[in-house]
Amino acid sequence: MTEKITYKEAWQDYRRNFFKPKAPISYQMYDKHKTMFLPLFTILFISWVIYSFIYGLHDEAFYNLPQKELDRQLFWDSFGTGVYIIGFLSILILTTLPTELRMFHKRGKNAGPYIAVVLVAVIGSAVYLMAMLMLKMQPQILLVMLPVYAAIFMTNTGYVNKIKKRGWRES
Repeated sequence: MTEKITYKEAWQDYRRNFFKPKAPISYQMYDKHKTMFLPLFTILFISWVIYSFIYGLHDEAFYNLPQKELDRQLFWDSFGTGVYIIGFLSILILTTLPTELRMFHKRGKNAGPYIAVVLVAVIGSAVYLMAMLMLKMQPQILLVMLPVYAAIFMTNTGYVNKIKKRGWRES
């Protein structure tokens, strides 16, 4: 396939096949779907960087608070960061989910493990944060991020990049 796929065609394909995980997809269309969401991901990433620099800033009066109040404030800071991470990474995963399922179907691979990891990542992280809230313990953000990164590493992107390097030849 030597003709270029436009963003308009990619967007129409994405919208038409959003709820059709077994719809056919080409490697070029998969790649275009991934690049189509780069502006959204860039905006989300920049907002994350701004958030991470601003959210933890406290003046000297904050550190002069009684220990109990200081612990409470740090707990809510950590909880807010966890909620932000879950929201940010859920948007990242869920916008690409239909395309990933279509590519798994094209490759003849079982998408079950990917779906399971996505569910564990989103729901499990939210349950973990809620449990930490109920127990009034400061959540460890790494435990929120690990399952999400596992889902990101299970995508078809690496496979499609290998195909792309070979000149888009169907295998």
